[in-house]
Amino acid sequence: MQKFSAPGHPQATGISEAEFRASITRLHHLEKALARVEKQLSEEMGRRKTSEAILQEIRNRSEALERIVNHSHGVVFSWQTKNGLMVTFVTDNVRRFGYTPQDFYTGKVKFTDIIHPDDLRAVTEQVIHYSRNPLAMSFTRSYRIVAADGKIIWIDDRTRIIRDISGKIIRYEGILLDISEAKRNEEELLRHRDHLEDLVQERTTELALAKEKAEEAVKAFRLQHDFFHTLVETIPNPLFYKDSEGRYVGCNVAFERYLGRPRSDIIGKTVFDMAPQDIAARYHEEDQKLFDHPGTQNYTWKIPRADGALRDVIFDKATILDGDGKVVGILGIITDITELEEARKAAEVANEAKSEFLANMSHEIRTPLNGIIGMSGLLRDTDLDPEQYQYAETVVTCGKALLAVINDILDFSKIEAGKLPVDRIDFDLHQVLTELQKIIIFQAALKGLLFQVTIAPDVPTLLKGDPTRLGQVLMNLATNAVKFTESGKVTVDVSLKGGTAELATIHFRVSDTGIGIPTEHSHRLFQSFSQLDGSLSRKYGGTGLGLAICKKLVTMMGGKIGVTSREHHGSTFWFDVVLEKQVQAPATSDPVPSALSRSLGDKPIRILLAEDNFINQTVALHILKNLGCQVVAVENGRQALDEIQTGEFDLILMDLQMPDMDGLEATQAIREWESRRKSADGGKTTAGKPPQRRIPIIALTAHALIDDRQKCLEAGMDDFLAKPVVPAILAATLNQWLADRADSGKKRLRAQ
Repeated sequence: MQKFSAPGHPQATGISEAEFRASITRLHHLEKALARVEKQLSEEMGRRKTSEAILQEIRNRSEALERIVNHSHGVVFSWQTKNGLMVTFVTDNVRRFGYTPQDFYTGKVKFTDIIHPDDLRAVTEQVIHYSRNPLAMSFTRSYRIVAADGKIIWIDDRTRIIRDISGKIIRYEGILLDISEAKRNEEELLRHRDHLEDLVQERTTELALAKEKAEEAVKAFRLQHDFFHTLVETIPNPLFYKDSEGRYVGCNVAFERYLGRPRSDIIGKTVFDMAPQDIAARYHEEDQKLFDHPGTQNYTWKIPRADGALRDVIFDKATILDGDGKVVGILGIITDITELEEARKAAEVANEAKSEFLANMSHEIRTPLNGIIGMSGLLRDTDLDPEQYQYAETVVTCGKALLAVINDILDFSKIEAGKLPVDRIDFDLHQVLTELQKIIIFQAALKGLLFQVTIAPDVPTLLKGDPTRLGQVLMNLATNAVKFTESGKVTVDVSLKGGTAELATIHFRVSDTGIGIPTEHSHRLFQSFSQLDGSLSRKYGGTGLGLAICKKLVTMMGGKIGVTSREHHGSTFWFDVVLEKQVQAPATSDPVPSALSRSLGDKPIRILLAEDNFINQTVALHILKNLGCQVVAVENGRQALDEIQTGEFDLILMDLQMPDMDGLEATQAIREWESRRKSADGGKTTAGKPPQRRIPIIALTAHALIDDRQKCLEAGMDDFLAKPVVPAILAATLNQWLADRADSGKKRLRAQ
């Protein structure tokens, strides 16, 4: 404070002593008045700084809460009853319903416009009912709204009635929660953007203006606080916020109810005070991660509810920052997903039931189908006149067509269940294409079509991947091309699209001159159980699964598939797959086993056949006898176990479903018997007797699912063949498992 110096002696200045003293007194009074003014100014400036700190805290909390709100599923709104429930405020996430805030602000869309017509009357009556009741402060209702795209959405409307002191309604405020997907309870907070910063940007040196702005800021803070407090308390999800030490400093009513504790018993506590130690440790660990890396966080964990039940929940958290960007706390919201988890587990049980049903269906259909195809095939190979031969051939063809349908359905089911594996083995692309040509060229010739397969010279053919799945896709596309082509040709072209020293991207094209595909139907091609129209289904047949299976198989192999077509101008189906190149060429071997010995030394090949179905047993006996085998047939696993202990057999063909003892139980019993026999012999070879060997057991069954194959291998079986029995495949399998007994130069079995 500035000090005024006293004037000289009054006589020296020419004034009287009294006048001099009066001047001095007035000077002192002025100094005191100036000091009071400066003190008041200092206090006001202090209050102003406090207000600015409060406003900064408001911004920090508002920004954190805004992140939560913008991720929630709730739409906050304010509206009035006039002009069709005119909306005066709505959050931007109303776009999830296909509308924009401007649609409502401009009057283009009124709230009544989006309410479902069937619910409009009830909603309107409820608004009128609660509005007329002066004691009513809020109401809740679930009803339907219509999104901009016409989609029907169920919402939970939680509205608060804002009245003035006289009880007159000022407006309605509330929140709309999308409850159409009840399994997803994750909700995020909604909030307004904080505009308070603009209110205190301009600083002034005048005490009156500083005081006015401070009062305006405090008033705005109270309004904002009240709004967000109402919003937080209205949200049905438990919400909390903690300080930087992990102590709870606030929560909403839903959080209190969920934990069964009053707010006073929560504030100041940590998770270790409120949850079991193992669960609390996980909470604390996740909090520390968020403190170390500020931002947002989402994870699933468990929380004990008020009734003691341990619930599965999703935590959505965000850090709260101060004005310097320092983390001062965490704000979080909890979504209970226990019912969703229970539904998921129920779905898994249902999926297991479906798999069991498919296994039984496969067995029940394949068993008689094996008899039909096998017996008609045997009949066809007898001495028949041309008409009788045609009848038998027709039965075989129809049986194979039915088998193809069954295989499509089972393949699709296995793909959907994720149980169809993709192999990674060495193969020759030439061999895959040769096998394709052998089959398709015959089908094309029957219709008078030209069938060609071309492969570019730069395409590597020694590759590593899944030749079975690759061949299945090519076979499906080529078969379809022949089916839908009445004249002209079908071609398969293979080219190199790109690659590296280790990988090759192979491009396959299957083209035809057939009926083509209408543009308006092309989007349905790769959908399950879909054909272009009913007339095509009746004319050409099929399940509508072929292309869907192709797409899924190509995707499983890491590729993509597509089509170009014009109606009446043919179609070209293409797909790309990335395959590994073989490091070195494999040793040459016969791709198709040509023969296996009809005799092992001086003894014929002895097969033990365990099959309870008379027809299937008859078919297998004929095929095996045609292969030159000596067969002993039994009707159940117990008989098979008795036979193996008294006779000598080179291989066992075992059905799965049999009376008394099934195939899996019989296999386990045989392996246990072999183990006991080996232990009794001490692992030594008795003089004059051949060494004891593990007898190959091959499942020959109508069960055709991946799980069935795995169960067979786990029970001790060595291989798996699905019915109906194909003579060539059976011969190849016997060659494989009896090859070690034919290395002495004996001939091999050949399918007749």
